[in-house]
Order: sequence, then structure tokens, then C-alpha cells
Amino acid sequence: MMAFLGVAIFYMMRNCLSMAITAMVKYPIQAGDETESSDRCPFFEFETEEPEIKLHSKLESFTVDWDEEVQGLALASFYFGYVITQLPGGIIAYYLGAKHVLGFGTLFTAIITLLSPFAVKINYYVFIAARVIAGLASGVTFPALTVLLAHWVPPNERIMMGAIIFSGGQIGNVVSFSISGLIIKFFGWPSVFIFFGILGVIWYIIWLFICFSDPSSHPCISVEEKAYIHDSLAAVNTGKDIAPLPFCRILTTVSVWAIIITQFGHSWALYTMQNDLPKYMKGVLKYNSVQNGLVSSLPFLAMWLSAVVSGWISDFLIYKHVLSRLYTRKLLVTIAQFGPGLTCLVAVYAGCNRTLVVALFTIGVGLMGPFYASLKVNAIDLSPNYAGFIMTISNSFGSLAGGLCSVTIGYIAKEFQLIAINLLQI
Repeated sequence: MMAFLGVAIFYMMRNCLSMAITAMVKYPIQAGDETESSDRCPFFEFETEEPEIKLHSKLESFTVDWDEEVQGLALASFYFGYVITQLPGGIIAYYLGAKHVLGFGTLFTAIITLLSPFAVKINYYVFIAARVIAGLASGVTFPALTVLLAHWVPPNERIMMGAIIFSGGQIGNVVSFSISGLIIKFFGWPSVFIFFGILGVIWYIIWLFICFSDPSSHPCISVEEKAYIHDSLAAVNTGKDIAPLPFCRILTTVSVWAIIITQFGHSWALYTMQNDLPKYMKGVLKYNSVQNGLVSSLPFLAMWLSAVVSGWISDFLIYKHVLSRLYTRKLLVTIAQFGPGLTCLVAVYAGCNRTLVVALFTIGVGLMGPFYASLKVNAIDLSPNYAGFIMTISNSFGSLAGGLCSVTIGYIAKEFQLIAINLLQI
């Protein structure tokens, strides 16, 4: 439960900018927008946002003039820090224990999140630097969690346990998007960072006292439970006496590169939705802050549900010998890759039909859920001893995709706007 909540809060802190940026950046308003129907979304026209009803905020809301390219860089900056600490985070957790590696990473990310509004107030260079630092602190999250799973969870429970823990990210997205709209409306966008930063600090305090790196270091675990975990892991040595990491053999294994390539494609699609879906809902479909938060959260709620259901289906297919473990993984990852790609492509041609666009994005992102019961736990299938390192490598490439997609979208959006302005002037 603490691992699930930790992943959820990590996603909240990482993605709260996606909603906050829709209120902190001045959107261009063209003459006559006030009279446009909300059912239309012609290019480069924006509805005026409903007035913000701030109850109380010590740090008053303000807006900044960031163009699309700067916004893309701000959204991407977290991932450029995140990718750097993947490898050292996995190695440190592997040798020193994952409890404090994960805990300190989350705490430091929470502190940076709390300070983010003040960084915005200085200038965007400081804010981008702060987001890079938050990414550096967060890079240890998934490698450390994988090490914890390898030390705590018996092999026959890893599929379901891993699917539940890692799907906490989608609950984090749902909560982050849905609550952020309300926070922005009543307290202003700076409170978004403050709220989720405080949640991170509270989680760390609880984690510090009740969670431990492995069963042998836990002071309150029962003798029976410790024996059960030890016996179930007896065939797999996950202790600190394991031989040094075989870097070359891992990096020259075809199966590992299959995980890396698939992770990159999945992350590109997922991070595009996480980072830019709220901007699309406001800038193109013209939803206000509260509506934006709700409709942007629906796809990730669907993804969480499908992740949990696919975990049950995966267990059923394997233990009932309907499919082998290998083909169960391949079936689920095929659904998780091709389904969202095709569905979101269709959404492009839905135009300004709000209901249809939201439905298509919800179905598309929902189909990403089986990824967690397939590729996300596949590193443990390949090598329980070195699962943390394999997860580190694949997650690093996934993080790189997160940064590149936001920068690419920001550049394309800026160039497209400039072309449109020139056409309007002609």
C-alpha cells in the first residue's frame, strides 16, 4: 500500500505542472472570442477562462508570457533530470537497500515541488532548473521499487503485486488532474504545487517509520511471514552477496533491448497524454479549469482499471495454462502498444466533437493498462537478481522519450502558430 501510494504521489508531483501551466501561462485571446460558441474550436481561438475564485492564498496567482517552445521545455525539463539518476539510483538501491533511496528521493522531490511557484516568479530559467533537480531526485523511484519487489514479493505474487503498485501512477494522474482544476479555481495555480508537495512530505514521514528494505531488517514482521518469504525466494538469491552486475551481458541481450524499445514507444505516447492533454483540452476544446481537470483525468482512470483487470487476466491465463508466461506477456503488450496508437490516431479526425474526442482518448489511454502486467514486470521474469538494473535501463529510455516528446510538441506548436499568424496577415 505504501509503495502504491508512493508511486501515486510521485506522479502527482511530476504531472501537476500539466494542469498548472494552463492557468499560469497567458493564452492569446483574439477579438470576438467572447461571442464564439463553445461548441466550436477554430484554430488559434480561445475562450476566455471563467474567473478564478480564490478563497485565500499567501502566494497570489500571476501569469507569465511563455511561448509554446518554452512551455514544452518546462514540461520536458523534469525528464532530463529524471533520466540521469536512473542508473545510479538502481545501483545504490541494489547495494545499500531501497528504503532510504526511495524515501529521500521522494522527500527531495516534494521540497522542490513546494518551492516551484517561487521559482516561476523569478524567471523560467530558475523554474526549469528546479524541475531538472526534481527529476534528478525522482529518478531513483522505479529502480528502487523494483529492488523492493525482488526482496519482498514471492515469485507467484509478483504479477498482481507489480501491476497494482505500478498502476498507482494512473491513480496519481486521476487525482492530480481532477483536484488541480478545483485548486486552481478556488486557490490559484501556485497552490497546486504546494498541495502535492505537502502530500509528498507526509508520505515520506510515514514511510520512514513503517517500511524497510527487506524482511530481515523489519523489526515487527512475524516469524511465519519471514519464513514464507525466505523460503519462496530461496531459489533466487537476492542478497548483497550476488556477483557484480554483468553489464555487458545484460546490454547485449536481445530480450532486454525488446523491453527498452517497447518502453520508449509506450512512454512517448503516455507522456504526451500526461504533459499535453490538459493544454489540448483548454487550448483547442476550450474546457475551463474544473472541466479540464475532470475530462483529463478520465483516460488515466480507465488506464488504472485496465491495468488491474489485465493483472487478473494475466494470472488466470498463466495459472490455468491457457497461455504460457511468454505469450501472455506478448499478448498484453501488443494490446498496450497498438490499441492506444490506433485509437488516438482516430481522435485526430474527430475534430471539435468534444464528447467523441474525450471518449477516444479515454479508450486509447485505457488500452495502455496491460503494459503494467506485461513489460513492466518482465524485468523480474528475465532476471530477479538484476531486475533493478534492467528496469533502470528501460526506464531511462522511457524518460528520454518523455523529455523529447514535450520539446517536440512545443517546437511544432510554436512553428504552427507562426505559420497561422502569417497566413492570417496575408
